[in-house]
Amino acid sequence: MGKIFCLLLLTACIALSGCSQEEADNFPDPDKEEDPNGIPVKKDDPKTVVINSGNLTMPGSGTITVQYSDSPSGNGIDKLVDNNPGSKFSVESDNVWIVWKSDEAFIATGHFITSAEGNPENDPKSWNLSVSNDSASWKTIASSSNITFTERKQKKEFQFTNNNSYKYYRLSITANNGGAKIEIADWGLTKKKVIPKSVKIGSENTTMSGMGTITVQYDDSPAGDDVDKLIDGNADTKYTVNYNKVWIVWKGNSAVELDGYFITSSTFHPQFDPKSWTLSASNDSIDWEILDVRTDFIFADRKEKKAFPITDNTPYLYFKLDITANNGGVITQIADWGLKKVIKMEDLMLLASGFTHSTQTSMGVHYQNRHVTTDLDRVWLLDANNEPPVPGSLNDGAIWEELPVTLYPFGEPVPADVNQHNIGDCGALAALASMAYLYPDFIESIITDNGDKTYTIDMFDPQGKPVKVTLSSAFLVTKDNGNIAAVSGKRDQACWSTLLEKAIMKYNAVYKVNTEIGGIGSHVVPPLFTGEGESFGFPAKVLNADQLKVMVEISLEEGRFVIGGFNQVKPIGNTNTVTAHAYTYMLSMDPDALFSMRNPWGGNPGTDGKEDGVLNIQDDGVIPTLIDVGVTGPGKAAPMKKDVKPYDPSKYSVTAHTMRVSAALMESGR
Repeated sequence: MGKIFCLLLLTACIALSGCSQEEADNFPDPDKEEDPNGIPVKKDDPKTVVINSGNLTMPGSGTITVQYSDSPSGNGIDKLVDNNPGSKFSVESDNVWIVWKSDEAFIATGHFITSAEGNPENDPKSWNLSVSNDSASWKTIASSSNITFTERKQKKEFQFTNNNSYKYYRLSITANNGGAKIEIADWGLTKKKVIPKSVKIGSENTTMSGMGTITVQYDDSPAGDDVDKLIDGNADTKYTVNYNKVWIVWKGNSAVELDGYFITSSTFHPQFDPKSWTLSASNDSIDWEILDVRTDFIFADRKEKKAFPITDNTPYLYFKLDITANNGGVITQIADWGLKKVIKMEDLMLLASGFTHSTQTSMGVHYQNRHVTTDLDRVWLLDANNEPPVPGSLNDGAIWEELPVTLYPFGEPVPADVNQHNIGDCGALAALASMAYLYPDFIESIITDNGDKTYTIDMFDPQGKPVKVTLSSAFLVTKDNGNIAAVSGKRDQACWSTLLEKAIMKYNAVYKVNTEIGGIGSHVVPPLFTGEGESFGFPAKVLNADQLKVMVEISLEEGRFVIGGFNQVKPIGNTNTVTAHAYTYMLSMDPDALFSMRNPWGGNPGTDGKEDGVLNIQDDGVIPTLIDVGVTGPGKAAPMKKDVKPYDPSKYSVTAHTMRVSAALMESGR
């Protein structure tokens, strides 16, 4: 009996102790904050759930995070996005935030909330919807207040304006209908409905290889930044897409083989640049072959054009650029995207004009129906004492005067040995520089030093038959100051180029193919020494920059002389182009240049001549459109071609040399 009494007493003590604990809950919890009325506020205790199921209220997979983790079993945060109005999310609070982090950013233009089974007092009544791409900086894009759900499982939709894609969407419920908790059956976001957009490109003036159709994944680009800007060849315009990922497909009117492609960054912020992408190709738009993959690529500058090579030599009809990431921006921008078709010389020849092939003579049409060599002509040409007339363009300002000759100042003929002074024969001199660039051994083979200050040059008459011309060591000098007026090497040295220029003048004294050497065409000079006068040309704007580059490279590799010029005066670096003037085309030391063009002045306007007149031609969208080109065959020189390498003017930089060109030539361009 005593034991029973003690047990009852102990139970009573425990009960009294429990009442004391309940009274203690009225005091502030040290782990909780208080509002101004002394009521404890729940401390954040977020819970995150990964959502991979396709049965979602969201546009894709992601993770959902709720501010508090105390939802009852079976009413967790995953129920909020299960697309089942019969289940519900519940949390013991009258306010709460919920964040949806999408695996891929998207543009939301609306959201919906479905009321849950249970007490209407627990329905959300007021809330804000905010967005972010870093979960740190938030922007409110929609708000709702005093919303009433009149039925259970009622779905209410709310639309708003938004044109940007985001990864994070936060629903901040600020009030319910007076209950102690918040209960929601479903919450979902409405993705902006966009469809692919196609634009037919009928103009050849694009970054693509011909005409075709370009299709972009989304049709909601801002006005003025549509997909046609992507292929307009203008780095100052841009294509903008409101997403950090996008695919773009080019379908050409015919299948083409690529040797590369390029992307040009826009003028705007680098965070909008594409960073990772895949280029694929197809002939049926079903089966795709990956041509190139780039990851974490960074554009160093605005409007920077970066080229990427392609090694697949299969012709394709479709090309897809799939941008998988940008530099963190909410949108993606590109100035230009272009495909570089494999350019073949036979295709370029369809655009060529000015063919000089002759059925009468190997020298070309310019030499048809010309004087036929006589025995007296040969005798006169072989006599070194017979000097040609002084060119009339010198206006009686020059005389023949004997000068010392250094045949090869740099050990062999080089373009730097061609430096124009007073005679307006830039076409001839550009051709001689091209001959030195490609065939230095050939030049040496046609010049014979007779050991008595005379030199014999091997040439061809208008019928393409060999003829020899012997020259004295007298060359044209100006009457006023005695400077050499003829072409010379550096430091005014008479050299091989001085001899060949004089040989042309003596030749014309007999054959009168040209009235005088001033203004002689570049295409009629190589035949005088090689016996071949077949040539062709491309006027300005006929070839684009890539085509020009290929044409120059192939022509040089085939041993053809390439001469041309500019049709407008435009700045290039610290100098300007010269019009009505011939330049020699060569490979450039600059890997980013299309090619180089050497001015036979041995310098350029406003420069000191240290670069030997070499201009590195860049694909800037301007200079290549001003260039015309003439190409002449190598004839007899062909077997002696050396390997074609970039021309390095620094090897021939002579600090003591100053470009010296008469004012008349500087003005006329010759």
